[in-house]
Amino acid sequence: MQQYQKNTRTVIDYLVTVGRRKGTISIYKACYQSLGDALEQEGVPYSTGFASLWLDQQCNKLEKTAYDLYKAALHKLDDVYLTGDIQHDRFNPDKTKLFCLNECYRELVSSFLSDNNTLSPASVKDYRDQFCDILNFFQDMGCSDTSDISYQILFNYCCTLESRTYHVRALKHSRLNSLLCFLYKKGQAPFGYTLFVAGFVRRKHFWDSLNPEIIAYWQKEQSLAKNTFSLEDFLNAGDTVYEIHKNCAYSKGYLSSIHHAVIMFYLFMDMNSLKYVPERGILWADSLKPHVSSTQYTAVRRTMIMVGQVSHGITINLKAVFSTRMTARRKLPSWCSAYVRDFLNERKAENMAPSTICMMNSCCCRFCLFLDQIGITSFSQVSILHIKSFNLSDVHKTPAGKNAYNSRIRRFLIYLAERGALSNPFLFLALPCVSAPKETLVVVLSRQEQDELRRLFDTDGDDITLRQKAMLQLGLYMGLRGIDIINLAIGDIDWEDVSIRFVQEKTGYELYLPMPSDVANALYRYIVRDRPVSDNPRVFLRSKAPYCELRSKTACAKALRAALPGRNVEGSGFHATRKTFATTKLRGGAHPDEVKELLGHKDRANLHTYLSLDEGNMRLCCMDLSERSIRMEGRFCR
Repeated sequence: MQQYQKNTRTVIDYLVTVGRRKGTISIYKACYQSLGDALEQEGVPYSTGFASLWLDQQCNKLEKTAYDLYKAALHKLDDVYLTGDIQHDRFNPDKTKLFCLNECYRELVSSFLSDNNTLSPASVKDYRDQFCDILNFFQDMGCSDTSDISYQILFNYCCTLESRTYHVRALKHSRLNSLLCFLYKKGQAPFGYTLFVAGFVRRKHFWDSLNPEIIAYWQKEQSLAKNTFSLEDFLNAGDTVYEIHKNCAYSKGYLSSIHHAVIMFYLFMDMNSLKYVPERGILWADSLKPHVSSTQYTAVRRTMIMVGQVSHGITINLKAVFSTRMTARRKLPSWCSAYVRDFLNERKAENMAPSTICMMNSCCCRFCLFLDQIGITSFSQVSILHIKSFNLSDVHKTPAGKNAYNSRIRRFLIYLAERGALSNPFLFLALPCVSAPKETLVVVLSRQEQDELRRLFDTDGDDITLRQKAMLQLGLYMGLRGIDIINLAIGDIDWEDVSIRFVQEKTGYELYLPMPSDVANALYRYIVRDRPVSDNPRVFLRSKAPYCELRSKTACAKALRAALPGRNVEGSGFHATRKTFATTKLRGGAHPDEVKELLGHKDRANLHTYLSLDEGNMRLCCMDLSERSIRMEGRFCR
């Protein structure tokens, strides 16, 4: 084995002398080490025959490149055994990947390495080899100069990497990006090339998701399109949207989604030679919907809408929700949509509340869509029978709900009659809007549910957040409505007097309430520990950017569901905490007038709707049946 080790050392020294790569030398060493172990295990000296059989056994274990190097290593070892020197070395510097490039590409590689002279020797070899692979591919595709490189060539190259491992793909994508950025820096490539790798890796359908006929039409009508902007203006608008979100402390993931949405649409426009038109951005985003998740689609579409707003000089509203669902108004046929729009505009002019307008919109749309389904094409065709059919088919959970809808549809029918749209101006009389009064049992939290809430309030676990604890205690211990909790401002809290003063959203009356210590502590912990840093005056803010006030009282309902996930009582939400508060006070001996003041009512007329039955005190009011001549004996007889 001493002779074997000496001869292998001769081969390795030769490789170092002629300047072979470290990777190649490493593979040679691995080959000789593995072969030496096999010789020791068999107890035989080196021979060409044994080496050939051993190499055949390694064939299925090695990649093609490694196998070829193993084979070359054994040839050189045979030369040393036979002649004491290397006789046949097929390595030719003139046949390396670098010298396979034309003069233009070789100068490009040399220029890059000279401009980046701080690279380590290993990095220099890596960049040179990777650039040679890329440029050889370009050369094989018929690109003899950098000016011949196109987006299609770049696509083709990236597609050849699909079968490679993740780490190899990542390395080659990185080197391709470095090359394209260098070309842009030298003025030999457009700016879009510097974004290509990021766009290709992020989404692979951003360039072909739209119908080619639409793209061809846009290209044809380019000069006639209104509100066109340059691609540079588009990028500036995209940067503005990004910075606005960044300043509002949006997460890195969401900022990344904005950045990549802008990159992808820029590449789409650049490779199709299009100018930026905001409306096209939304259509392009809609074309991505089948290829991406719903969350990704929503983020891309929202980004395109906001970039368009910035381009038009519109101040963007981060609280805005750009729904992609088909609303009922958009489903209305043309023969009725104008009437509905004008009717709602008149109600808005009367300063009706937005919730009332929304309710009227729902009622009118439901009525008009029913008429459209049965074949009506004009309001003049509507008859009493159609009104009755609608009333029978329009099902609601409660009589009160049906009454609420019918009363608003009657107003719409009266409006249509005043405009002369109906053949019978008294059609509204065919739609009843009266429902029988209904009494329902007051639903409060059970004793077990209240005990579970108190346990959660007293523990520091992660079952519910500090914000949810504070909301639940305001409802359970002070009887506040969900909407008043959402609207509560920091200035409404008097820490010295330990009280809260605010104006109720529902009634408009001011309410001044003492604040229990448990509630005060819960609010303090939330404000100090969990509330985002913000100048917003509201106490309760969103837990994610943008850190603004909560949009609706559903946050209170979610807090109750998080605290009591097993609770499933139909028609009973967060308002059950207010009813529980009132009932607890009554059972504790509080006078009804006191409960009325705590709830913020003007009188006791509606107090009963907040109070559950006080079984304990009601038993004290039972009557003696003997006083009513009813004996507790005998039985009913036929």
